[in-house]
Amino acid sequence: MYFITPFLLYSCIYRDPMHQHFLFRGISTRNISQSTSNVLCSKTEQRCRETLSRTSIPEKASAGVLVTLCSSKGVPSFLYTLRSSKLRGRHKGDISFPGGKRDASDRNIIHTALREAQEELRVPLTADSAWGAMKSITDWTGMVIVPVLANIGPLEDLAPEPNPDEEHNPLQFPNHSLTHSPWKRGCFCT
Repeated sequence: MYFITPFLLYSCIYRDPMHQHFLFRGISTRNISQSTSNVLCSKTEQRCRETLSRTSIPEKASAGVLVTLCSSKGVPSFLYTLRSSKLRGRHKGDISFPGGKRDASDRNIIHTALREAQEELRVPLTADSAWGAMKSITDWTGMVIVPVLANIGPLEDLAPEPNPDEEHNPLQFPNHSLTHSPWKRGCFCT
């Protein structure tokens, strides 16, 4: 699990200064309030998979983070986790996407992100749920982190039970929240 949520949002949702609209890694939306309801549709998934298939994953990638798209009562959302305050180290109490360091047994960085999310949320995830890897991020320690976009499905069907040693509970953030004025003004992504 990593604290890179602001970096991740900047990586996958940013504002195009030339055209004054938002971009979601390969999906351009001039009216984001109408488009958020279509985030989980098959056409968007196909477009994302095609775009993300062209992303090169650095050989030195050392961690994978699952950008967890889901739906909650039919509303497209992101699922974050709240890290336990009992943890030692720099990530206790952080709100972030599930993820962690690559193990020697991991087939690739996408497998790392899926494995870590399964361990932290205790939900079954398949490789098919991953849409692809996004542009890598290097944190302040030099660790190369690869965000992996995935649709984990309806939260009502998953019933996540966070690992009590690592997480307090999952937090759902509706995609339509991105239409609120701070996002429109570009306060979070410029």
